[in-house]
Amino acid sequence: MRYNHFHENLATPVKLGIGLGTIALLGRWLTGLNIVDSPEALMRYGLYGTLGYSLATALALMLFGWLGKYVRSHSGDAATMSQWLTAKLTPSGARLMTGLFAILLLETVLLQGMVSGFFFHQLFDLPEVAGRTAFIVIFSLLAGFIGLQTLYALAIPQVILTFSVAIMFPLFYFIRQGVDPVYSGIRLYHPYMLVIDNHSALLFIATGILVGLGQVIADPATWQRLFHIERSKIVPAFMMSGMMYATVLMAFLLLVMVSIHSGGLANIPSLIYPLLSITHSPVLFGMLIICLILMFTVSYMSRFQAVLKLCMEQFNLANSGEKRTRNSIICMAMFIATIISLSVSMTPIQILYLFGSLHGCMLGPMLLLTLIHKRTQGIALPLITLGGWIAQFLLQLFSSFSGLERIWISSAVSAVLTCIYIFITLGLRRHTQHMSMDLYR
Repeated sequence: MRYNHFHENLATPVKLGIGLGTIALLGRWLTGLNIVDSPEALMRYGLYGTLGYSLATALALMLFGWLGKYVRSHSGDAATMSQWLTAKLTPSGARLMTGLFAILLLETVLLQGMVSGFFFHQLFDLPEVAGRTAFIVIFSLLAGFIGLQTLYALAIPQVILTFSVAIMFPLFYFIRQGVDPVYSGIRLYHPYMLVIDNHSALLFIATGILVGLGQVIADPATWQRLFHIERSKIVPAFMMSGMMYATVLMAFLLLVMVSIHSGGLANIPSLIYPLLSITHSPVLFGMLIICLILMFTVSYMSRFQAVLKLCMEQFNLANSGEKRTRNSIICMAMFIATIISLSVSMTPIQILYLFGSLHGCMLGPMLLLTLIHKRTQGIALPLITLGGWIAQFLLQLFSSFSGLERIWISSAVSAVLTCIYIFITLGLRRHTQHMSMDLYR
């Protein structure tokens, strides 16, 4: 692989307007597996809880547009997230924070590996292990070697097909079957999903806001697109992507209702895939297949490529003259992702509890980094994030807190430590100023 091609893949500057910026953001966030189509989440928190949790991510996207505009206005010459981190943190702090971003990538590896294995098993009758392995290997390598502009181009048919399926499939089904059978089936088989006065669902929605904010602010792929969108068009692009994302989520919830109205919940990772068996139109069937493939491949490659680029820049590998080293790093990342995907067996809700706490712990330190400018921080903020996440494991070992409660407690630990860090920093700065004034006198 030539160095110039590799450097172009990872570092070519791209300028996006409102339209392409919105599509690029949706290409990252329109993933093949949302919590809204998880059977376990629907059983625990109902339709309103799962929808509210998922819509919190759309709200976080819209809010991040204003924060992103502030970041771009005060980022100076920084053109990438790596340069921004280098300006904000010491080298050791930036590398530790990059390591935490790499840990968050495992969430995508586990979720998309699970979904792809099940999908290829249903479609081609392949063993789930074979489908999962093929997906992780192929698309991890593609994420390392294809260009960023190619990835943005793939997001265009992804978004078009997603909206086409979200609009045409319910319309086609309801014209043939009517609306009443779906609602009656939900009331018959799953009446608990329609309960509004559900305290667990309210806590789930509140947790979705916390996790969604942390998820967006700590996502390297979103930051990558932030630096590629023109500064004056950042807020409109993020606002539009958030509103369109919310629209797709509500449409997919309708597809989930169609999928489950005729019987009990199957023990599968996603409730979208049973729609394949009730799709009688060859055109809709083909659109749904291509839509699902593009959804979880483009999203996976977006996150994998962004984290890979960040790691290579932070550890001085992107400018290495030895192309074997770069190719070895890509292959090693692919190998690690494959091993983790095959060796770890978790349900989507368990993955949410594990990585949701890390997203919550990221919120305070990352927010502080974005609001403080022209001052280099040490390694304290990444350590605060790590400490809050470790608290989640301690709670799991020595207490009987639920998954949602562990997310809130670990996030609170991170927030309290961040506040203590702010007070100590301000106190030291005032003390230094007084000492300087005394010496001047």
